[in-house]
Amino acid sequence: MDLSKLLPALVQHKIAARPGLARIIDNLGWLLLDKLLRMVGGLLVGVWVARYLGPEQFGLFNYASAFVVLFTAIAVLGLNPIIVRELVQHPEHEGAVLGTGFVLQLIGSLVALTLMTVLIWLLRENDEVVRYIVVIMGIGMVIKSADVIRYWFEAHVISRYTVWTDNAAFVLASVAKVYLILNGGRLVDFAWVALGEIVVATVLLVFVFLKINRQRAGWRVVKTHASALLGRSWPLLLSGLTITIYMKIDQIMLGQLADDREVGIFSAALRISEIWYFLPMIVVTSVYPSLLRSDQADGARFDRDMLRLLRALVVMALMVALPIWLLADQIIELLYGESFRGAAPVLAIHIWTSVFVFLGVAGGRWYVVKGLERLTFARTLLAACLNVALNLKLIPLWGAVGAAVASLVAQAMSGVLFNAFTARTRPLFFLQCRSLISRLN
Repeated sequence: MDLSKLLPALVQHKIAARPGLARIIDNLGWLLLDKLLRMVGGLLVGVWVARYLGPEQFGLFNYASAFVVLFTAIAVLGLNPIIVRELVQHPEHEGAVLGTGFVLQLIGSLVALTLMTVLIWLLRENDEVVRYIVVIMGIGMVIKSADVIRYWFEAHVISRYTVWTDNAAFVLASVAKVYLILNGGRLVDFAWVALGEIVVATVLLVFVFLKINRQRAGWRVVKTHASALLGRSWPLLLSGLTITIYMKIDQIMLGQLADDREVGIFSAALRISEIWYFLPMIVVTSVYPSLLRSDQADGARFDRDMLRLLRALVVMALMVALPIWLLADQIIELLYGESFRGAAPVLAIHIWTSVFVFLGVAGGRWYVVKGLERLTFARTLLAACLNVALNLKLIPLWGAVGAAVASLVAQAMSGVLFNAFTARTRPLFFLQCRSLISRLN
């Protein structure tokens, strides 16, 4: 999908003279298409599922989903950006990096599945449905160990193939959900559909990889690579764990401190608020290899490129947040109906997390480029602790609205404010402030 064809002829000519930029734009186009399809299709089908299940059942399902996500960081071990960097900078080690990365993630996912199964049995000993859903989704997490293949496509800036495979699986899963709604499907059936989507996407991804990468080196496990990968990724693992805590703990704590209905109300708002988080991910994913090369070539050039990226992300965040903030009541009523009316104030507050999430996604890659992975854990740990403390105080008072306030404060801390605390990250803080000031004035 060539987005450059939508640009003026003069701009197209300049892009054509820079093959690297052209590849980034093409990759961005495919990722954008993927996320737009998922945003529209996922929202429509997701809203239909929410209406079908109702706030309480919808909340129960999202409680189980959030519980599984809490263990995702253990499964992936923080390896994604590290493997991509190794593939970009050391392509001659491709087979060892991919093979070792796959085995490490497989082990991590099995450990995560074991931990989540034991913990959910303790927390919900009388709720068989929730325990069943958690185990089903946990199996899907093990299957996703094969996502190291996805990192190979990311490193080579050719995401159109992953778009094809993911959307094929997504369409099939959406059709299955509609079938369940029309035929009185049970709550657990929707968990089986989620697992089926992962299986189909993984099988297709492996098939395409074997077809495309004809010069592939044999995958193998190398101890030295395992040590090197884990040595660089463990701070990202801890950071990812704390990120999932402060992003998903709200639903867990609502389920424990309030009830499943409050979880459903909160989750309905999040479905609209968080759906936009794909924007910074696809932009940053597409430019990340270029940022790595820019930093190697010239530090000043890297700062300029980073500032441009941050400014673009702020513009996108404001374009999302402002209209949704103004129309939150109408959006909730139109999509979910009367039974979800309580989600409107939650949405009006939570949508502003997008500003800090957008800046935080770019900031995370800045940390990796600068070799400051260990600090990512400190910033996310602080944000997670802040979120938990605020949830303990605010959920008993305001329910889902209190959880939304806690999320907003935690995202501001993680995405921007923490960077002001240390000399090594203060340059990023100043870049983020410049990007905000230039767009808010």
